[in-house]
Amino acid sequence: EDEQYPMGTVTPQQAVTFMLEQKGMDRSDLDAVMGGKSRVSDFLNGKRDLSKTQIEGLRRRLGIPADILLGIEG
Repeated sequence: EDEQYPMGTVTPQQAVTFMLEQKGMDRSDLDAVMGGKSRVSDFLNGKRDLSKTQIEGLRRRLGIPADILLGIEG
């Protein structure tokens, strides 16, 4: 299946954006988890990496595995 339908690498930003859409949420729903609106924006624009606390918060809030949020390929 992987050979015929490669998924490619999913970035942490893509995973978060996808899960927000799936759950009917928007970026502002992450303000408390991420530490404010500017940190959400910086992360989603690729200007900031996630902290351990943010990874744990996103994992709990959105159900995204930590390895994806860390950018570790499986």
